[in-house]
Amino acid sequence: MHNTLFDKGKQLATIASRSKETYHKLLPVLNYMIANIQNVGEEELKGAAASYLDLTVADGKNTINNPQGILPSTRKWGEGGNCTKRKRSGVETVVTGNKRHNSTCDLCKGIGHNKANCAAAKQIGKRLTKTTWNWKLIQTVLVLDETKSPADVDPCVAKDAIGIQVVGKVSVLNKEVYKANIILRGLSTKDCQPMYFDHDTVARWASEGQSSSHYVFLHGN
Repeated sequence: MHNTLFDKGKQLATIASRSKETYHKLLPVLNYMIANIQNVGEEELKGAAASYLDLTVADGKNTINNPQGILPSTRKWGEGGNCTKRKRSGVETVVTGNKRHNSTCDLCKGIGHNKANCAAAKQIGKRLTKTTWNWKLIQTVLVLDETKSPADVDPCVAKDAIGIQVVGKVSVLNKEVYKANIILRGLSTKDCQPMYFDHDTVARWASEGQSSSHYVFLHGN
């Protein structure tokens, strides 16, 4: 028996030493089996191994004798678990560079920054986000000397707009309406007449600053 186990152990050692991934897969199983070897029953030992690997069958029995109906493992890596992310060599890191420095801005499509640090977006105005969304702030925009009717108020924002630049507000039937330019992808201003939106239209379109594709800029802020 000793010779048989010794030969099997050498086979496992040969297989596991070929790669770190296989080594890290096998070592915890062997440690678990050694810790539970005092339970000498064959079925009990197999059940312990199946329990460690979270191998369960549809009928609820933990066993590795019956591979039929095995469900996916429910075990998740906890704190201190073996890392599964591929390690990058020093040469690869130098060649590919840091992901943060190669990031692409969602607004201007420039490289090396994100929308939070986009200089082009700041030229358009203050971009409202979930944390800065405040109607009192929006209402600080310039009051325009214009006369508009309810027919001038647009019910929705242009389909190709990724943002609106609020440049001021006017009063329509004692209701504040916001005048805005349409901002296209790449932060270019659409060549069209300004549009007029009420409070509900802007809030719904931008999800009150929570949208990841519709942005509100306050001109002059």
